[in-house]
Amino acid sequence: MIGSNTLPPPKLAPSAAPRRRCPLSPTGVPGGRHDLPLRQRRILRAVAATAPPVAAPGRGGSPRLTIPGGAFQRRCPGAPQPPYCVQERSHRHAEPTAPHTGRAGSPERTIRKGRGVTAGLALALAVAALLGAAAHRGGLCTVRAVAEVLTTRRGHILWSFLKASFWTTSLLALAAAAGHAAPLARFSFDWIAVAGGLLFGIGAAMNGACALSTFARLAEGHVAMAFAPLGWLAGMAALAHAAPAAQPPDQAAALPGWLALPALVWIGAEGLRLARRLRRDGLGPGGAAAWPLSLAVLVMAAAYAALLLAGAPWSFTSTALCTAQAGASTTCGATGLLWLLSGAAVAGMAGSAALRGSFRLRRPRPRAALRHLAAGATMGAGAALIPGGNDGLILFGLPSLSPHALPAWLAIVGGILLTLAAMRRAGARLPGVSCEADVCRAVP
Repeated sequence: MIGSNTLPPPKLAPSAAPRRRCPLSPTGVPGGRHDLPLRQRRILRAVAATAPPVAAPGRGGSPRLTIPGGAFQRRCPGAPQPPYCVQERSHRHAEPTAPHTGRAGSPERTIRKGRGVTAGLALALAVAALLGAAAHRGGLCTVRAVAEVLTTRRGHILWSFLKASFWTTSLLALAAAAGHAAPLARFSFDWIAVAGGLLFGIGAAMNGACALSTFARLAEGHVAMAFAPLGWLAGMAALAHAAPAAQPPDQAAALPGWLALPALVWIGAEGLRLARRLRRDGLGPGGAAAWPLSLAVLVMAAAYAALLLAGAPWSFTSTALCTAQAGASTTCGATGLLWLLSGAAVAGMAGSAALRGSFRLRRPRPRAALRHLAAGATMGAGAALIPGGNDGLILFGLPSLSPHALPAWLAIVGGILLTLAAMRRAGARLPGVSCEADVCRAVP
């Protein structure tokens, strides 16, 4: 009846199970005669009319009905009750609401997410360290590759760089076919990128090492090589202030699906050849002072493909570009992560040098330090124009089928070739390389 102090009992469906007694109701029906004063019932009914309650698990597994506003809370151990069965006059007597388990924002989900991020970061650092160790043991360097062509008329190292791109492309194509496509970025072809590659190659020849081998030699104790990365930053920053900002890359969803079949053929043929090679010669990667080039590029490609699939494309030159704010990159929002990966790669190189016994601290000479600094600045300016360096072009640009990658990398090789040829004509001694059975070593 209207104006009465009693509320009509709720109608239950014939097939519904009977409700359990709410401890607030002597009659067993929520909202009975002696349940609540009229004023409290009116307030609760008004709140319930504006916003329905949210059911959440309470203590002991019984449901808790929470009325929006938080002033009236009480646990009823039965099935979902009408909102006016729930009442609490004061926050002082209100029971704490149990955390929602399994929902977004819950403590359990936050803890699991935090642990997953930590484990993913640790795995990425381990992969970067493995990549650095493989680059050090394989002795991969574009300058040495061109010097091998000039001195021995062979191209073992140069061909190994292309195999690294083939491996990375094949692994990414198979991952895309399996439903795990890596987000790739492509830059349009530009003659500025070709000019940048030529400039980078000239600087690398002056430096005597490319991006990877600069840190590999630094890990062996050549302190003078530390001036080259400083030159990178100086050259990149100078060009960033003098030239307009680079255009952002075009996003590509994934590699085309037809690459999966050639990828299987390449992985099967090259993997079988490498397995026979290692079985025949008995060169284990742990104890060999110099890894076979085929093994080194396989490990590097697998490691870099794992970083790409994890959404963390990285290279030494991209780290410097993002730090100097001199290039458009999709990873510049995580510069701290790039530095962590760079540190892990250098640590892998240093560990490889320590295990091989090739580490020896060499004090820098002022003239050599200035030469590496100037060469690094030239390399940095070229990397800002590309954008990228030989490491990023080989392991990311070519596998992503970026139109600018192959012309820029060929320009790097051409710049190194022209500079080394001019140095040899001037009487300078070129870096010595000795390659036997897919294993290359530097000749002192």
